[in-house]
Amino acid sequence: MQVLLIRLCVLFFFSGISIFAQPVIRARNPVTNAASYRTPGLPGSGIAQGAMFSVFGSGLGPTGYAIADKFPLPTDLAGTSVTVTVGDKSVPAIILFTYRLQVNAILPSTTPTGNGTITVTYKGQTSAPAPIQVVDSAFGIFTFSSSGTGQAIATDTGYQINTIIRTFHPGDYGILWGTGLGAINASDADAPPTGNLPVSVKVYVGNATAAVTYQGRSGCCSGLDRLSDPSGSSGMLCADRSSDRICGQQHHNDRGVGERAHVFGLRNGTGSDRQAGGGRKRPLRLHPSRESERTIHLRGRSRQ
Repeated sequence: MQVLLIRLCVLFFFSGISIFAQPVIRARNPVTNAASYRTPGLPGSGIAQGAMFSVFGSGLGPTGYAIADKFPLPTDLAGTSVTVTVGDKSVPAIILFTYRLQVNAILPSTTPTGNGTITVTYKGQTSAPAPIQVVDSAFGIFTFSSSGTGQAIATDTGYQINTIIRTFHPGDYGILWGTGLGAINASDADAPPTGNLPVSVKVYVGNATAAVTYQGRSGCCSGLDRLSDPSGSSGMLCADRSSDRICGQQHHNDRGVGERAHVFGLRNGTGSDRQAGGGRKRPLRLHPSRESERTIHLRGRSRQ
């Protein structure tokens, strides 16, 4: 009997090591904005205070998806936690979604800006640190493809999604959905306060600059930002921060790192989407409801 118990204990010990191996954050594009997936090091690629971001690797969480579904949002979800360290300050990230290959989280608004490191802990095992750059603002646009390229998630004021069938017209008000406008003066784990954030934002429709009437949190979902503007003309939408115009998301393909203009939305019904080849298929996916902003929800999906 004692021999049998010893064998069972040994078996349990080694199986536990197998199940809860040390998480590994991948070396290439380890941490990105959850909407744009911009390659780290490129313009606009930092993770903004208060923004949603994605971490990629292996052994980061459970084999099945775990999603935070109530406030206050947790810093530990299904055994997964994320720590960001800048200088001598370490901050626990707010976990939205966890899976063995990916974690989506919110970077607390109180995180110091600058170059730092990030680690993922799952079931008591902690990954080696990976680099992260924390910035005050770096807006990313959610897209239909959940890859950071292609048509944007844009709606009218009734939360009807902009498509080739339901187009915007000159003078219409449109809402652009993304993450990374900047910090808020409240806990990111709670339902966010509304109000304009003190950042300089420009929205272009074609070559025309649209008047932005609102730039801040959605009010329904932590880390989710919205830009509201009347569409000055039919055409394509792109956005930038400050005076450095970037009409498109940064994209990395097999030929190297480059910058291309992609259609984000506001199509006039006659054009076609220009998709970059080899785009990465990653969450987070945004689902605006047709009834109410309050029912907008975020769903994580990992595709390899």
